[in-house]
Amino acid sequence: MAHAQGMRKLYDTGKKTDRVDAKKLAERLRRHLLDDDPEHEFPEVWIPDAATEEMRTVFGNYEFVRRQLVATKNRLALVFRRRMIQMPDYTEPSIRATREDSRLREEDQFELDLGLEHLALLETQRDTIRRRIERRAVEIYPGEIRLLVSIPGISVFIAAAVMAEIGTIDRFRTPKRLSTYLCAAPTVDASGGKQRIGGLNKRGRKRTYRFLLQALSHIVGNTTPYAQFLERKRRGKAVCKVRAALVRKTIVAIYYILKNKEVYRFSNDALYCRKLKEINRLVSQAA
Repeated sequence: MAHAQGMRKLYDTGKKTDRVDAKKLAERLRRHLLDDDPEHEFPEVWIPDAATEEMRTVFGNYEFVRRQLVATKNRLALVFRRRMIQMPDYTEPSIRATREDSRLREEDQFELDLGLEHLALLETQRDTIRRRIERRAVEIYPGEIRLLVSIPGISVFIAAAVMAEIGTIDRFRTPKRLSTYLCAAPTVDASGGKQRIGGLNKRGRKRTYRFLLQALSHIVGNTTPYAQFLERKRRGKAVCKVRAALVRKTIVAIYYILKNKEVYRFSNDALYCRKLKEINRLVSQAA
């Protein structure tokens, strides 16, 4: 299957309709086959296997429930803001404690009761989906999961998210290609001998980038080279660029860990042993 976005000659020139695109694709394919065009002139889309497709579907369900959780908490916070009541945070215990405020009316109490009931249901669903993801991940990617959790801050759940996105590391020739696929590489605009580095390239899979952002504090706090890298990068750079550089560094580490089939060289042995015990427990539950 051709990757139409990867063909600049297809979408940068002329009128763009389905009929025109189909004609241009057919012409490029004919030239690719008859004239022996270079491979990069006809980019392809990788079709995930059944196991990877299953993991992506379950992760989609997880993120749907997570968005519903955020919306429900915001709705509950709105009840307090209507009565000009300040909430310490958005956690369920805080909401229940603030619920006893005398400024709340009867209809407010009713709305809060409904919201808290819905919140408890969503949290149960989220935890159920997360356990299913972890159990299936150690079945589908047993070796890869054990390698990836050697990185401090990478849990079984985040390792499962990484593998669900990339499927197999063999289809990436360089870490730069993997970073681009996971939306962690910047766009580059070169013209007239000048080069401008833009924002992150959005053409790819974005889920891994979000999960790695959540793990950055643990990775930096438990890995000395990351802390040193952070100190070098944070001088004179925006916070968002520093975060992107840390995520990209993590993706490069993931690439070489999976390619070479070896644990992370700066792994914390105590943390790694605990994660391996958790994986063994998940394997026994699945059996």
